[in-house]
Amino acid sequence: MKITASDRSALIRMAHALPRGSDERKAILSGIQKTAARDLPIKLKHPERLDAAAKRVIRDFENGDISYRNLHSYMEKHGYEPEALYAGEPK
Repeated sequence: MKITASDRSALIRMAHALPRGSDERKAILSGIQKTAARDLPIKLKHPERLDAAAKRVIRDFENGDISYRNLHSYMEKHGYEPEALYAGEPK
């Protein structure tokens, strides 16, 4: 399920209001992180590390401005460890 930016913001505010280290806070933040990773057009080993430049490249791919191969190459070059392009490709 994709969450909107406003839903994400509301969840972050809710988590911020909870005590640090509480199970509820951890669950909310973990859920946000998992949802964000699942919504990416490419599978990455460390999606939580995406910086602004990487997010811009993903947007360019989603807008059709770059190919999947170029997206994959960028993520690989910058250490995001994308899933192999082809099933037979060594990991």
